[in-house]
Amino acid sequence: FLRDDEHHHRRCHNNNSHFINDRKRTMSSGTGYGSQDRLIAVQNQVEEVKTAMKHNIDKTLARGEKLDQIETRAEGLAESSSLFANKSKKLHWTMRMRAYRNLAIIIFIIVSVLLLILWAAGAFNSN
Repeated sequence: FLRDDEHHHRRCHNNNSHFINDRKRTMSSGTGYGSQDRLIAVQNQVEEVKTAMKHNIDKTLARGEKLDQIETRAEGLAESSSLFANKSKKLHWTMRMRAYRNLAIIIFIIVSVLLLILWAAGAFNSN
């Protein structure tokens, strides 16, 4: 177990030292004119990426605001549809009751006319 740990430590240390040595070489050779051009090119690329990211963030925020507006409208429509459904049920009930009332009035008038005709014909006389 200890040997494996030492081996791993040495391997990581060697990898890190290669990275550090490469970085030192890059830094020390970076004093020439060509490295300045590369640095400027990288800075320009970074600025382009930053600009693109800011644009993407702005678009994402705008999209989020639009989604919030749509959600608000959807909630309003849901409330309106619920209110409409309740009112239509009440109206349906009211219209049904009117129809029953009208039917009752018509039946009452027919029965009254029949009774009046029967009374006039003498159907209710004891003679």
